[in-house]
Amino acid sequence: MNKEYIDTLRTGKSNKTMMWAGLNLNNLDESILDVFRRGELLELKNFTNKIIEFIIPYLEKSKTLQQKTGIDKFV
Repeated sequence: MNKEYIDTLRTGKSNKTMMWAGLNLNNLDESILDVFRRGELLELKNFTNKIIEFIIPYLEKSKTLQQKTGIDKFV
């Protein structure tokens, strides 16, 4: 959603697909990393190939990190 906002400020044009993908991401019941590991990003609403290509580098960086749960997120 940050990318969509910054691009809108720069160009004056909104990317509604990116915005809705971000909103859907915020409302996921599970981690985006879990969806990525299962190879199901395309099944998420508004996640087009272009959006997936944009987020893959971030997900791959996080993929090697162990996902923290519970109180470990804050420690």
